[in-house]
Amino acid sequence: MSRKANLESDSKYRAYSAAIDKCLKSFEYSNEWADLISSLVRLIKLVQQYDRYDVIPKKRLLGKRLAQCLHPALPPGVHCKTLECFDLIFRIMGPDNLAADIGIYGSCLFGLLGPSAMTVKPLLFNLFETYFLPLGDKLQTSFLGLLQGLLPGLEEGSEFFERGNGIIEKFCKVIGPEFFYSSLWQVLIQAPSVRHFGTTYILNHFNKRRHLSTQAYVFGTSTSILLESVRCLLGDAVVLVQRDTLDFVILTLPVHLAACNTSSPNQRVVNYNHPLEGKISSFEMRDLVVASLAVLLRKDASLNRRLFIWLLGSQNMESADASQHATTVARMCLPSSESENDSVIQQEYFKRFSLPLLTEALHFILQSTLASASSLDVHSGSRNACFRPFRLMSGLLNRSEIGSVLVEQVLVDFVFFTLHMYQRLQQGRGGAEGGGEKILPPSPLSSGVSSPSAPKRVQNRNLPQQTLEMLAQFESCAENNGNKNPANHTNRGGPSHQHHNRRRSSHLPNNRRLRQRHPNEVTLERTLSSDKISPCK
Repeated sequence: MSRKANLESDSKYRAYSAAIDKCLKSFEYSNEWADLISSLVRLIKLVQQYDRYDVIPKKRLLGKRLAQCLHPALPPGVHCKTLECFDLIFRIMGPDNLAADIGIYGSCLFGLLGPSAMTVKPLLFNLFETYFLPLGDKLQTSFLGLLQGLLPGLEEGSEFFERGNGIIEKFCKVIGPEFFYSSLWQVLIQAPSVRHFGTTYILNHFNKRRHLSTQAYVFGTSTSILLESVRCLLGDAVVLVQRDTLDFVILTLPVHLAACNTSSPNQRVVNYNHPLEGKISSFEMRDLVVASLAVLLRKDASLNRRLFIWLLGSQNMESADASQHATTVARMCLPSSESENDSVIQQEYFKRFSLPLLTEALHFILQSTLASASSLDVHSGSRNACFRPFRLMSGLLNRSEIGSVLVEQVLVDFVFFTLHMYQRLQQGRGGAEGGGEKILPPSPLSSGVSSPSAPKRVQNRNLPQQTLEMLAQFESCAENNGNKNPANHTNRGGPSHQHHNRRRSSHLPNNRRLRQRHPNEVTLERTLSSDKISPCK
């Protein structure tokens, strides 16, 4: 305060302040870009005239006018002259005053690199390297904006890629790797436009030949920020971002990482050392699996291949012991011999670690879809969201090692989900049509659904008819496949005679087929015939 009072009592500084105020007013009357250049030239001469004062008067108004001169719609000549003015101001202010006023002058510079012309980029890089880099730890309060402004310089194939990459590496060194990567993960959450540049930088600076314990800084200082960022990247609209993110997940976040927190002997991890061991819960890993399943909607072979590699643990990983060779994650975590087949080990890895998480993830997706479907308009295109679980399951079934095991865990849940959605669709249609006597079109689930005016009990009994028959056939086939002894069958004709009876019964009317159904089917029908259908587990 004493220095500010001394400056205000200085007559020359007051004259300097009045001259600055008058010069800045000329920016308000500029109608052409040439007028802006003339005003900038007068401002530069004025600052040079009073260069003995390291405190620039009217700094907030000055920063506002200079930011207006950096508008992307203005020509590169105005940008270059504005950066020349910034260079003079920063040189006079010094690093201490710049660190205090970085929010005033830096905010307009951070967003210029992306839309700027090729003639402007070298001047902007010089400002960052000359005046911002020496600030070191003083940049922490504004480093998110600075990093977001530097990432567009990583455009591959551009003339300034090497210089942009080098400047970011220098900032990483002076600010600290852990703080740098923590800020980078936050930027990737908040700025989708620079996600591809950020993921490219992370992968290019990750050494696959070194163990994770020597590169723990790549996870940043917060595990929650890391996982939230990865989930956002997996749901990005750009395929390259999803591909790079899956590569990072494969290299650094194996599925069994959540098993390090459990004491169950069935999920015990053998000879594994990870920097995030004990820091990621099973719920966080489940959310990560939910986000990763979104790549199946792309129907992209490269994305699906990476996802299946992650779930099966078939990716290579360096051992913490330098004397040992790299091996797959599945072999590293499970006790096995070298002669054992890789496919067998990967299948065991999937059943032990990936299958429980994948089952929970699909249950979560089904429950979330049911919770959000109540607000959907049955006559709008938003109903396509209800098809999402089936599209995800269809993508998982493309890999036999995964789909054949997974379908046994989630088939019943998908059936109940279908019944819930069908019931809501029918209720919505009935409400929209005013409850009239109009006959509804046939349903893909059942061809014997009555009109909306039919009694509710009759609708509930007819609604799951085809579904119940499908479940009965599934259960009977499972029993026949699991029990090959003819003595265990009650019919005299054995299994072939039973199969013949089932084929004959398929041509009988519905009232006769009801008497020949499986006992479990009758029990399930009684459950579904109530007013409320049990929710998915």
